[in-house]
Amino acid sequence: MVQRAALMIAIGLLLGPIYSTFWESLSGTLHEGHALTERSDRWTLPDGSIQRFRGGLAYRPVTLKLTPEMNRVRLRLAFETARNATESTTGNEYLATLLDVDHPVFERSLQLTVAPGGKATLDVRAFEVFAPTEYLFLLEEVGKPTLDVSSVTLEVWERAEPAFKPVVWCGFGLLLIGMGMAVYGLLTEHKPRLRA
Repeated sequence: MVQRAALMIAIGLLLGPIYSTFWESLSGTLHEGHALTERSDRWTLPDGSIQRFRGGLAYRPVTLKLTPEMNRVRLRLAFETARNATESTTGNEYLATLLDVDHPVFERSLQLTVAPGGKATLDVRAFEVFAPTEYLFLLEEVGKPTLDVSSVTLEVWERAEPAFKPVVWCGFGLLLIGMGMAVYGLLTEHKPRLRA
């Protein structure tokens, strides 16, 4: 029973979390990239208002022109860190915000953990665009960064298809059943037998 449970767990992992993660990260086409360079504690937005950042510095806001033909759109951040042996490995925390004019579409907290001199990508979010609109993307450092980030690029991916849900749910179902079978098999295997 334990062998069958292990097989179901393996298949469940492949069809559930592994398939979902890889599909989400690989699907779509890179539409454009924006290098984020300048940082400040305040920026003037396109409508003339001034946005202040009290929690830390923020990169210059990026204007994105998105249309429904690009659906689904996925935003991704690509980081490169400088080699510096003295820096901490706790990582940097960021707050990513997408605005439609001045209304927030979403806000997401991100944690960057990567070795000095390394590269990492963080998926911000995939979403649907319902009308051709200009959006504003803000990336704010939360607190003082402990990693020396040498470059950040905002990548806009279009036609990012979601994972096929029936396959994902089937995978998670097999995973749960397999785990249940494994626990049951281990409990019955070690159950003391009553002597006649």
